[in-house]
Amino acid sequence: MRRSIRSAGGIAALAGLAAWMLAGASPSARAQGAAKRKYRDTGEYNIFSQAYRDAGNPAAQIRDLETWAQQYPDSDFKDVRTSMLAEAYSHLNPPQPAKVLEYAAQLMSKDLKTVFDDPQEGKGQALSFLFATTVAAGAAGTSLLPNPTLEQGDLGWTAALRLKAAAAAFFAPANKPAATSDADWYKSRAVMDAAADHTLMMLEIYPAEAILAKKPQVSTECRDVAEPAYRRALEEHPDQVYVSYKLAQALQCQQRESPEKVSLAIYEYQRAAVLDPTLGGAFKDAAAIPAFADRAYTMIHGSAEGLDDLKQLVRQSALPPEGFRIRTAAEIANGQ
Repeated sequence: MRRSIRSAGGIAALAGLAAWMLAGASPSARAQGAAKRKYRDTGEYNIFSQAYRDAGNPAAQIRDLETWAQQYPDSDFKDVRTSMLAEAYSHLNPPQPAKVLEYAAQLMSKDLKTVFDDPQEGKGQALSFLFATTVAAGAAGTSLLPNPTLEQGDLGWTAALRLKAAAAAFFAPANKPAATSDADWYKSRAVMDAAADHTLMMLEIYPAEAILAKKPQVSTECRDVAEPAYRRALEEHPDQVYVSYKLAQALQCQQRESPEKVSLAIYEYQRAAVLDPTLGGAFKDAAAIPAFADRAYTMIHGSAEGLDDLKQLVRQSALPPEGFRIRTAAEIANGQ
């Protein structure tokens, strides 16, 4: 999972990759479920059928589903309808994550096996619902969901963990259809895991993102909120080069009050430069971050001596080793 999927467009692309496996079932399968469920009359079935046919037009589907809810509020398929509303709002352009989470909250406290109980389609439907919920929460800190509530954050965290577990079960090798290649099967599993990891990370760092977005930045906020958040995220997601870069910025923000943190910032800048200078596509110019990181090192150290060793060191650990520091040009001149 890379920084580039943070945008709604990037997430949508990932969603499309798995859509072939999680596509909605036929109307009869999607809403049949347990035998005790029944449509009240032909009118209810017709409304549902129209909602299914409008799946490619989320706005129209939402209108269909809202009509269904108004005319049949106590439908046997109320939970199915709620899940369809959550997914429809996730497919709008742009998506509306707050609405997704609003509807998802009505189902997440329930046993999803009873909500999605169709013997053939239920597991895929549950996975699709968890994916939509997880992706919605992953918008935390963006313009789509700038200030998620505690409840929304908890909901997203739960959905992400359940998504990883559900994907592991769903995409087990024994479940792979014969006509599906191993590569496609495992790629879809990877999409689910990436979305879950992304959301878990964003729920950890979005307060820090808001602090670094300020102009000017406040060093005490960088110290007390941003740096700890990025450190925790990097400890849990050591492969996230974007977080290394943002931790470097949070450390640099404190350089006047804590000049000793400059060395730590350069370490993280160099890690981003060495491992992925585009930060997963966020930077089009792959030379910009390496040039900045090298310049920062030579300005502090006085030369490029030791720079190659540092570039090797940053490959070994997401965080610098205990006691790491770069000798300054002044220290070298004074024989320190």
